[in-house]
Amino acid sequence: MKPRNTSLLSLPETRKVRGYVIKRLPLGGYLQALEVLRTAADDLAEACFPDKTMDEIFAHVINISKDSFLELLGSAAPAALVHVTKLASALTGVDEQKLLNDPAVGPDGLVEILTTWVEVNRLGDFPGAVRNLIGKFRAATGSSPQPTTGSSG
Repeated sequence: MKPRNTSLLSLPETRKVRGYVIKRLPLGGYLQALEVLRTAADDLAEACFPDKTMDEIFAHVINISKDSFLELLGSAAPAALVHVTKLASALTGVDEQKLLNDPAVGPDGLVEILTTWVEVNRLGDFPGAVRNLIGKFRAATGSSPQPTTGSSG
C-alpha cells in the first residue's frame, strides 16, 4: 500500500543535532517516555511544594501572591528542566548526563533536539492520522459523532 503523503518518503530516519544522532523511536520507547511524563507531575509538585497534599497545593495556588508566584517559578524551573532533560533522554536514547553537561546543548540545544525528534518521528502527522482512523472506525462500525450546532453555548 502506497503512502498518501509521498513527501514523508524523503524524510530521513535519523538526523544529527549538536553532535547527537536523533532516530525514529520504536513503540516501546514511547512507553518509556510516557513513564517519565507520568512521574514528572508528582516530582514537580514535590519540588515546588515539599510535603504538601494536593488540597494544600490547590489552596496555595488559588490564593497565590505575586511574590509567591515568582518564588514558585524559581522552584519549578530547575525541576522542570531536569524532567525535560529526562524526557529528551528517554525519547532520543542520548544519555541524560551528556545532555545536562554538554556545553554544546544548553536549553536552546535541548529544544532543537526535541524539535528534531518530533520531525524525525513524524509526530506532526499524528493528530490527523488519529482523526482519520477514528473516522474509519466509526464508518466501519456504523457509529457517527454527535451532530453539532456550531455554537459552544
